[in-house]
Amino acid sequence: MTAEQATFATVKEQLREVVLGSIEAELKGKEYSAKEGPTYAHQISESVIKQLPEKSKDFKYSVSCIILNKSEGGLHMSSSCFWNASTDGNIVERWENETMYCIVTLFAFAL
Repeated sequence: MTAEQATFATVKEQLREVVLGSIEAELKGKEYSAKEGPTYAHQISESVIKQLPEKSKDFKYSVSCIILNKSEGGLHMSSSCFWNASTDGNIVERWENETMYCIVTLFAFAL
């Protein structure tokens, strides 16, 4: 890692803002739709991944997005990764409205 290279801790809040902004831009004012759910998830993931290099080119990124109907059903999710805890990191953002949940997971791996 060079002196100019960012660590995850130094860019975490900027990356979180990208994730939240992408969710809001796609889902604000919308209701859950089984037909549109895959499109919502794709648009959010693509929006996030396209903006991340503008914040830092010192990482490889992985983004996943789940759109879930708000109902009595449950969802259990887990992820795991082998990485360098001093330079790499992840963000999990949960967003909801009256009809749906959106969970975006971002992993950032230092180059």
